[in-house]
Amino acid sequence: MNIFYKLLIMFCLLFSEISIGSTEIPVDLSELKCMTDNIYFEARSEPIIGQVLVGKTVINRLQDSKWPNTICKVVYQKSQYSWTASPLNEIDDYKSYALAQSIAFLLLRHKDNEDPYLGDHYLRCDYRDKVSWWKSMRFLGQVGKHCFYTTHL
Repeated sequence: MNIFYKLLIMFCLLFSEISIGSTEIPVDLSELKCMTDNIYFEARSEPIIGQVLVGKTVINRLQDSKWPNTICKVVYQKSQYSWTASPLNEIDDYKSYALAQSIAFLLLRHKDNEDPYLGDHYLRCDYRDKVSWWKSMRFLGQVGKHCFYTTHL
């Protein structure tokens, strides 16, 4: 099955929440802020599916013992998300920030669900990344300016 078809299915499932009784899943507010900021500053100009996928790289890293064990530590790990290196990040588009927060909330509510979509842990932006680490990884696809990779064969 084409990776983009799988991503479309994931996107549809993510945004079609079904509430059964009172099965509230708590979301840590500091994790929500870190995830929201990451989606907003890293991918706000991307299509919604690209924003979801940037968030999924954080979730997938969180679930892998090679990476830090909290959302905030994953996001702020040195040299992982380019926006974290700049001290001058300001929210100037509140509509986009609200969308990023909605995406972050849904991703965090479902962060313990198994990821059947190839477990992307890595992303890069063609227009700004001058690194070569991605050359040894499996390319999963590109959404907007973000390319997604995995070490899983």
